[in-house]
Amino acid sequence: MDVSDRRLQVQLTLEAKIAAGCSLVRAIFAFAGFVSALRGTGQSGRFLFQFIQRDEIAMDYWKIRETFAIYGLYDAPVPAEPAGREAIERAVQAGVESVRRAPAALGDFLRTSRFPVLWEDQARVVAAQDDSVLERYIAGLLDWLADPNQPGASRIRARILQLRPSRGTGEAIDDSIAFAERYRYPAWADALRSLRAEWQSHAGATPSCGASDPAGNGARITATDARTGEAVPSSQSGTPASPDGSGAPSRSNQRMQSSGQMTAREVFEVLDASWRKQRANAREAAPHIIAWGECDWAALNRAIQEGIRIVNEDPLEIRWFLQMGAKPMWSDEAKIVCGASDDVLERYIADLLDWALDPNWPGAWEVLFERVVKIPSGKIDCAIEATLASAGQLDDHPGRWIATLKELQEARGRGASPGLE
Repeated sequence: MDVSDRRLQVQLTLEAKIAAGCSLVRAIFAFAGFVSALRGTGQSGRFLFQFIQRDEIAMDYWKIRETFAIYGLYDAPVPAEPAGREAIERAVQAGVESVRRAPAALGDFLRTSRFPVLWEDQARVVAAQDDSVLERYIAGLLDWLADPNQPGASRIRARILQLRPSRGTGEAIDDSIAFAERYRYPAWADALRSLRAEWQSHAGATPSCGASDPAGNGARITATDARTGEAVPSSQSGTPASPDGSGAPSRSNQRMQSSGQMTAREVFEVLDASWRKQRANAREAAPHIIAWGECDWAALNRAIQEGIRIVNEDPLEIRWFLQMGAKPMWSDEAKIVCGASDDVLERYIADLLDWALDPNWPGAWEVLFERVVKIPSGKIDCAIEATLASAGQLDDHPGRWIATLKELQEARGRGASPGLE
């Protein structure tokens, strides 16, 4: 299994894999001797401790992802039902600590579980993080409020209201209201206005926020369809039914699909099936790992085009394609992301800049140096500056991230991708 994580950037080397098969003492001495030969005895102890610590973090993190049934565990079997409550409680506590160590991993808990019933537990991980981390990923938090009935929404709303007074949070709420109105999410816009009014009363009126909700709804959130604004019955279990009744994630209430059109989840499944089929053919693996239907090139290309249509018509669904799933899928996801409009990408710029954690990741070059570099937006420039300033707090080894962001910053200043002038 490839255990390099997209945000923690932890990899098991060949030496580590060999050592893992030996006894603990032999593994420690073998690796310490290997490090000593390369670096000298002065730093071997410190480096060894860091390696063991990072290895523990990596294994903890994969157990967390497995418990939460997060998409993209390579060949891990799809669980038929959520894990037991005891395992989930351990995963929540471990997830809180894991994100605190590497805050750039927060995106893995923004409603990523296969089981919506676990979104409430993912919300617990998110809500436990510091204000500075949540402010960076505020767009994902506000997206959660598009459907007030979905698990975790009330917890996330309460946590947003606890954020320290800041111009950035007020601007993010205002921008989200404008975004919801532009893309015809009337109920989401109403919920955000209600949030803004209450946030202002907690934080005090700020220049970055507009007037309070003219309807006088205060803190009340109505149970309405985030897309149409019409009242919908709330589920007794608190978990909304997915469009296909499977219980799989539905991050926004979808438009009515025309005949032949795909949903975001169906597009994601084709991308997932495509890489699994390629892997099966390459390794002559058992055919049972191919989870979904046909995935030939024609089907894959159609899915990509459908994905582009979806993220422009229903932009909340873009989270299906922001490094979701197994790493081999990211290059195809990048094609969908690059097809989104400038204002959609501007809203999710924090997630796009996370792609720069490793410039060698599939899709990183296309998203950053072929798409983001061309978007004329001062907000993107500010986001790059803010990420550079906080990279050391967001990731424990930010060297490559900082170098890539600086290169992107220079390329935006030149108005061209590096190497293309």
